[in-house]
Amino acid sequence: MSRKISAESDFVMQEIIEHGITMEEGRLWLAEVIREERARIDRNNMMRRVSDRDPASEIAADDRVRRCWAHIARHGIHAPPPDDADPMQLLNFEFFREELTSHARGYQNLKKFKELTGREVLSALGKMTLLDLMIAGRNAAWNEDRSESQLCKSLLATLPDEVPLGSGLR
Repeated sequence: MSRKISAESDFVMQEIIEHGITMEEGRLWLAEVIREERARIDRNNMMRRVSDRDPASEIAADDRVRRCWAHIARHGIHAPPPDDADPMQLLNFEFFREELTSHARGYQNLKKFKELTGREVLSALGKMTLLDLMIAGRNAAWNEDRSESQLCKSLLATLPDEVPLGSGLR
């Protein structure tokens, strides 16, 4: 019985290693997340310039999004929101949680990963690593002024400390 468990364990560990995400793949994924999020921010800023809405309320909305991404990146998707979160920020948290944990998001992540790397199959750990990198990238896009390449380099350098599942990167 113990030999069978040992053999199964070896097989599972080999699958994790073979289907994990390489650092280069992580770098590609993270760069794409930051690029897409920065493009979304730029589109929002263009809309703001032609919008009839109050610029102060638009700036406040952006600030709520920044704070949400920072909180999710620091404390996790399912962490309770901060005590001082206003009702609009609570809606942002709920929207981000639903979007990040949806089956559609998981499918989109795998599809985009395949487009970037050519690889189709990922382990569960690999899928979670993609999600962790997406959260880190979105947070960085909203909260940092550095270039995309600088952000990718610094995020990947600190990944094991910032992202608990970062050990899925090999």
